[in-house]
Amino acid sequence: MKLVVHGGSGQSTPALVAYLARRRGLAPVDLVLTGRTPSRLAAVTRASRLLASGAAIDIAACGAGPEALRAALDDADVILVQARFGGLAGRRFDETFPIKYGLCGDEGLGPGGLSAAWRAWPPLAEFLDVVSETCPEALVLLLTSPVGLLTSAAGRVYPQLSVFGICEVPWVALQEVAAAINVPVDSLAFDYLGVNHAGWLYGLTRRGRPVMSAVARLRDAAHDSRWGEVVRQFDAVPTKYWRLQFDRAAVLENQLGQTESRADTLERLSEESFTAFLRGDVAEVRAVVRRRPTPWYSDAVGPFLAANAGADVSIPFFLSRPDEGRHPGFCPTDVLESAHVMTGGSLLRCPVRSQPGADVLNTVESHVRYEALASAAVVDRNPEALGAALRIHPWLADAAVVPHLVREITSNIIAPPTPETAA
Repeated sequence: MKLVVHGGSGQSTPALVAYLARRRGLAPVDLVLTGRTPSRLAAVTRASRLLASGAAIDIAACGAGPEALRAALDDADVILVQARFGGLAGRRFDETFPIKYGLCGDEGLGPGGLSAAWRAWPPLAEFLDVVSETCPEALVLLLTSPVGLLTSAAGRVYPQLSVFGICEVPWVALQEVAAAINVPVDSLAFDYLGVNHAGWLYGLTRRGRPVMSAVARLRDAAHDSRWGEVVRQFDAVPTKYWRLQFDRAAVLENQLGQTESRADTLERLSEESFTAFLRGDVAEVRAVVRRRPTPWYSDAVGPFLAANAGADVSIPFFLSRPDEGRHPGFCPTDVLESAHVMTGGSLLRCPVRSQPGADVLNTVESHVRYEALASAAVVDRNPEALGAALRIHPWLADAAVVPHLVREITSNIIAPPTPETAA
C-alpha cells in the first residue's frame, strides 16, 4: 500500500508510524510524508524511521516544489490529509474569537470551525486539484478540521474523488458506554446518526435488551446529572462535544477561565518534541511521542489504514460521506457521519437497524442544513452566504452578532497560509 500523509511534518505523525509498526498482518507500506517546513519534515522522517525499525514500512520525505508533490502522489492508494492550514496560530484564533460573542470556541464546530474551513479550503482545493490529476483513484482520508464541512466542500467540487472524513470520537464514546456498564464493547449493538463531532449513539442494546437507562443512571452517580438528563431526553448517547450545544454556559465559563490556550500548550510540546526527533535515540523519541495521546490514530486512522493494508480489523470506522439516501429526511448529497466496517477488503457501511427519535433527528438535521449552506459559502468565497449559514446555526441565539462573526472570519489573515499539521 502506498500511503501519502499530507501534513506529515507535524509532531504527532510518528505516533501513527508507531501504531502501524506494531500491527501484524500488514502488507508492506510505502509511506511518503509531505510538510511545509523542510527541517521539521526531516526531523519527523528521522523519528518515524526509528519507530518503524524492523517493520515493513519504507518512509520517504517529499521534496519541495509542485513536481515533487506530483511524484509523491503518483500511484498513491490512500492519502491522509492532516494539514493544519494556518498552523497553531490559526487554531488559536478559531478557538478564541467566538467567545467574545457568547459562543463556544472550537476548531471544528461553530464559528471557529467555519473560520478554519474558510482559511483551509483554497489550499486544500489546490491539493485536491493535484490529486485529481495524478491519482484520481486514490482514497482521500480527511483529518483536517473541520472534517464534516471540508468533506462537504470537497464533494461539491470533486465528486469524482473518493473523499471521506474520519474521526475516532463516536468509537471512543461507544467504548466509554461499554466501560460504564462493564460489558465488552463488541457485545453492544448500536445505531449512529450525526455529523462530525456532533453525533448520537442510539438504539443501544446488549443481547437484545436496551441499556440506555443504565448508562444514564451511572453518569448520574458520577455527579454528571446534566449528561444523564440529555441521555434520557434524547434516548441516545451524545459524543463528547454535546456540551458545546447543551451545556454552553459551563463550557464558556471554563474557556473564559483558561490562562493558556490549547494551541499554546501544543506549540510548547511541539518544540520539545522536535528536539528529540532531530537528535534523540529511539527511547527518547518514544518518550516524547507518549506525552501526547493520539486517539485519532489509535482508534480510527491507524486501524483504518491497517485494514487497507490487509490486517484483520474488527472495529467500526466512523466516516463522513454523502448519505446517499440511507436516512429518510436527508438529501442524498448531505454529508453524514456513519459507521463502516472493512470486510474482505471492501469498505461497507453498517446497516441502519432503526430510526432515531425526533429530538436526535431534529438536532442532526439542524447541523446538516448549516453545513450544507456553510460549505457552499466556503467554496464560493461568499461572505453574505457565510452570514446566511451562521444565522441557522443551532448554537446562535442572537442574529445581531452575525455580521461581526463574518467580519472576524473573512478579515483574519494567518501567515503563512500554507500547510502545517492538524494532528
